[in-house]
Amino acid sequence: MPIKTKALLLIVVINVITFFILTATTTLFVSSNFKELEFQKAGEDLRRIQVVFNQHLADLEAKAKDWSMWDEPYNFIQTLDPQFITDNVHEQNFLNLKINYLMFYNNSGEFVWGSGFDFETRKFFDVKEDLKEAVKQVVFSGSAAKSSGLVTVEGMPVAFAALPVYRSTGEGPSPGFIVFAENYDEDDKQYISKLTNLNFELIPAYKAQQLLGSALLNGSYKIQYERDQLEVYGVIKDSFEKPAWVVNLKLYRDMYLKSLQLLASLLFAMVVVTGLSTAIWAIYSDRLIFSRMNLLSKQIYQLRLEKSFDKKIKVDGNDEISVLAKNLNELVQSLSGSEKNYLKANGAIKLKAVELERKTMELEKLNQHMVGREIRMAELKKEIDELKRKLDAKNG
Repeated sequence: MPIKTKALLLIVVINVITFFILTATTTLFVSSNFKELEFQKAGEDLRRIQVVFNQHLADLEAKAKDWSMWDEPYNFIQTLDPQFITDNVHEQNFLNLKINYLMFYNNSGEFVWGSGFDFETRKFFDVKEDLKEAVKQVVFSGSAAKSSGLVTVEGMPVAFAALPVYRSTGEGPSPGFIVFAENYDEDDKQYISKLTNLNFELIPAYKAQQLLGSALLNGSYKIQYERDQLEVYGVIKDSFEKPAWVVNLKLYRDMYLKSLQLLASLLFAMVVVTGLSTAIWAIYSDRLIFSRMNLLSKQIYQLRLEKSFDKKIKVDGNDEISVLAKNLNELVQSLSGSEKNYLKANGAIKLKAVELERKTMELEKLNQHMVGREIRMAELKKEIDELKRKLDAKNG
């Protein structure tokens, strides 16, 4: 595989790994930080709802205050004069005051009189014993007595305000307490939603326990995270610190989604920039490095084929590649000079070899001549010895 391809693949792999690492880390960072912020915001929104609930109790207390400074209720608690009921306890007063219950207690905590009113049927009904007892426990509980609060009757929350009754002049002593009470319904929910500008549902505690389990009711609030919104569940407790309502608050995750969109845009821009930089690097490196290295390789290959050391390798530039080409040219020239010296020395050696061969041949001829002479002398000596022997034999 060419170096160019390897380098390009390496850069692509590094960019892809970097992209995924940045995506994972930034997404985790954004998600964790926004979860913390959303958790805080959910708590603040629930506290806003709780503040409006408290303000609602304060408004109910303000309504009761008008009746608590009045001679007629002051006398009614003591005399139970039915004329007070005839004159004041009628449908229009309940509608104007937006209350469901009107009750009176004496200072001993005994229920004196009371009536309930149904806004849908426009009918009066008797106050339930659970409500009488619950209000009594809150109002007449010694040092912890409260003038307003929230009680739960048959699983449904009831807000109340209880104030001591005085004369119209404000004089006492007070003979007892007047109680205004109101059932929380859809109108109250819409009123609170309008004031807080929040989208939520009010779920009675007993229904919430069936839907969500008892774990939620033992805590303050919890959050269920979805991609585009949060489901926040918070508990509103009654005057006995028992769960009365569960607020199901729906919060749109606009900041989180916008941050994800911004993150996606940044990552897309990073991909585009990385792709462009990779393409520019590929073109630039091919022009400055790989194409010149390829040219250098081809010229070296051509020198090897032609076996010509007179040609020079030509690579433009003033960098490491051009220095390499210069060094190769010097090496080729050095090899060329070595070849000439080799050829010159080889020629001299050949001449000396021819001369040596000629002298060797002359020596061989001389040697042959000397050997022939010695043989002839041996033959002559032999002939002399033979003639000498014959001569001795003849004389003897």
